[in-house]
Amino acid sequence: MCPSRTCSGTDQGREKFEYERTTAIGDNEDQATDFAIRIIGFLGLASVVLSLWSATVRPAGTRLSFDTGITPLIAVELARSKADLEQFFGEPGSANRKLMAGRSPLPGLNFVTSWMIFLFGLLQLMPKLRPRMREARFWIFLLLFFTSYYESHSLRRMAEAANASSVTDAMFATIRETCLTKWTALFADTMLCSLIFYRTPMLLQAGGAILWVSSALGLVATTFPNYQWLAGPAVLGLFAGVCGITVLFLLRPELFYADTHG
Repeated sequence: MCPSRTCSGTDQGREKFEYERTTAIGDNEDQATDFAIRIIGFLGLASVVLSLWSATVRPAGTRLSFDTGITPLIAVELARSKADLEQFFGEPGSANRKLMAGRSPLPGLNFVTSWMIFLFGLLQLMPKLRPRMREARFWIFLLLFFTSYYESHSLRRMAEAANASSVTDAMFATIRETCLTKWTALFADTMLCSLIFYRTPMLLQAGGAILWVSSALGLVATTFPNYQWLAGPAVLGLFAGVCGITVLFLLRPELFYADTHG
């Protein structure tokens, strides 16, 4: 048997070693988590830049306004009558028809796909940092799929109408249905994703609240025709929210830890 002093020194050394090893592992995990959050911050930054760039895809002479936000074509997509759509298109071969016929779903040329980059990034943080959102992750992914599908579908149908000599009732009904479905799915998906900021520090909570409220306004716009004018401001609110969240993800990633075990 070893002398008591020797055993005591050995035990203290072992405890010190275990403490230092645990601390080192914890520090490495924190650094890896910080890195992951900053990566999502860069995705958010990319979404911001691409969303701004997508706002340049608009009819000549059209200025950005509070009603259209950063989506100047949203009023066309949510046109309430065939006459409104035809009025925008103008005569066959017009600049507006060429614009709608040549729209691309690529990020930077389209707000919806640019925004989906940010939502997909938030989805990647949930398994490790928000395990309680396991069921929500399924619905978020499903809504992302539907948003992508209906975005592609709406662009094709809009291009067909723009290339046609006249807009038929069937064309208009299909365009309106697909566009309403697309925007509804996008707003609903963003509302679900905003729950990731629940129980975080106030700064991040504020960003999440902006996303949630803006999404709610967007859903009101797509559900009630009389409030359809809220769609543009709702998208503008989403953009403002993601700008703030992106800055915090890049500069203060540790703020996101508050709900790690939620």
